[in-house]
Amino acid sequence: SAKVIDQVRSQRRNSTFRTDDVVILPDRRSRKFIGDIAEKQPCFCLFCNDLDSKSASAFVDTNDHGEHYMHCSHCDQTYWSDNPRFCNSQIDLYFDHKAGYPALFDGDIKFFKNKKDWVNFCRVRNLDPYIDEQLPRAKLTFDPADEHGLNTRSETFNIFEPSSYLKVFEKKYKPDLEVLAKHTPRIYSVLKNVLGEDMIVNCFLNWIGFILQERRKTTLAWLITTEARGTGKEVIFKLILGLIFGDKQTQLFQGSSIGEKFNSMDATCWLRCYDEVFQRGEFVENLKRREWLKTKIGSKTMELEPKGIDKIILNSHINYLLFSNSTHALLLEQGDRRFNVTRNPFSTPLTKMDWWVDGPTMEKEIEAEIPAFAQYVQQIEVHFNQANYPTDTEARRELLEASKEDVQVFIDHLEAGDADFFNLDSFWNDDFTIDLVRRSIELKKSIPAKYANQILTRMLKGSIINIRRRLEEHGVKSITIRIPGFQAPVKAWQKV
Repeated sequence: SAKVIDQVRSQRRNSTFRTDDVVILPDRRSRKFIGDIAEKQPCFCLFCNDLDSKSASAFVDTNDHGEHYMHCSHCDQTYWSDNPRFCNSQIDLYFDHKAGYPALFDGDIKFFKNKKDWVNFCRVRNLDPYIDEQLPRAKLTFDPADEHGLNTRSETFNIFEPSSYLKVFEKKYKPDLEVLAKHTPRIYSVLKNVLGEDMIVNCFLNWIGFILQERRKTTLAWLITTEARGTGKEVIFKLILGLIFGDKQTQLFQGSSIGEKFNSMDATCWLRCYDEVFQRGEFVENLKRREWLKTKIGSKTMELEPKGIDKIILNSHINYLLFSNSTHALLLEQGDRRFNVTRNPFSTPLTKMDWWVDGPTMEKEIEAEIPAFAQYVQQIEVHFNQANYPTDTEARRELLEASKEDVQVFIDHLEAGDADFFNLDSFWNDDFTIDLVRRSIELKKSIPAKYANQILTRMLKGSIINIRRRLEEHGVKSITIRIPGFQAPVKAWQKV
């Protein structure tokens, strides 16, 4: 009727509509609220005279983000709602009031600084480019303790994405490795092979359980070392922890990349692993990496520096795992409480385990055990101190002893012919030199003068003149001796 036509046409508002507007359906009698339309619905256009036509020339539908739009073939135009619905389940788009640009989280954070880029994005995604004026204002955050997406109460957009294995269990149980071995025999076997003693395994699981249950960053990193290669360290990180923490929130890098800036990758990281933190022949660089790690492990915030945007400060939730095959992967300072150290001297390659068939079989077996393992670490009783302060392990004591900058300790190991103490492959990347100095220490309890300065200045404090004076006071002097590998007698530092 003319009354209905006038009523519908009165709803026109320039080129936008509201979800509580009413459209007339093709039979000209039925009407429907736009907000009630869940799938493509033919109708008459709100913005042209197609009601005078024989048939409806428009339709209303929703895009992938739940936003209603109307397209009219008669107008040859698409119209948009002036109150688009944005919620966590529909769209990861918001206006970042800290950066001053529209922002999208799609596994990575993107700021639309360029207007053309924004318009192109909207057209590809079937979005109204003018929605940037109506996007919810928020600031970026990464918080494992909060739900993913927009939080209107705190005006934050949380880019943390929980994996399907993360759950909250009210009832807690005391740790019991027999229970773990029963329900996850393959995972238990890998953990035991890498970590060794039950006490160490329980400490490690307490650390993991604390992070998952409390959703807080620990002030402790784990340094896990093994003599043999292929013992399962990467299996623990990639195939077990990676699935529970979430693939997008776990990152594995080579130790040589410690100290490099990752920016947006930092923003979405919950658990990071550096494989082989010890780099051969890079003594000074190894010390710099240790200092960088100490800062990051204890830091509560991080800096995100997107190109062309002012620095953004985020809370840091990155927890660190460190792997190495070196006995002295990091030199620890006395009193340092940031590193838990473990080394299992009896670990063997997984390929020698009695249950080993092949890689794909092991992966399937571990994947089948992940739900039970995830439940175990989220149901055990966890202890704050054990998760945030180092455990007194033999490996940690040995590393602290090797790290002492004490002349008498240095001399004691030289007299004992303990070449391992000096960590020679941290000074040189040359097997011939390393072997030559090693034989000199082991056979002659001496260090060739040609190579002594590099060792002395890096293992003992002070200038080389001061170091030599202190050594001489303790009976270590430069004398001429014969050393295997040298054709003629050479000068060497030795206790006399």
